[in-house]
Amino acid sequence: MEARMDREDKEMERMFGEDLFSESVTSNSTPSMNEQRGLAEIYGDLPDNAVGNIARGIILLITLYVAYQIGTVLIL
Repeated sequence: MEARMDREDKEMERMFGEDLFSESVTSNSTPSMNEQRGLAEIYGDLPDNAVGNIARGIILLITLYVAYQIGTVLIL
């Protein structure tokens, strides 16, 4: 039974890559459902082209709006 599972594991690694059953996650891989990335990491990973700049602008506007709303609530 164990030999059969080993053969199946080797076949899966051959089909999907050597790091299929590894425990560590590299920084270049996509995050899993259990991993959460911060806004600064997402902002830093945006491409350096027109679409990335538009996305950075949207993130900046949303962040400024939230800061403004928090500021008005705390002051008033």
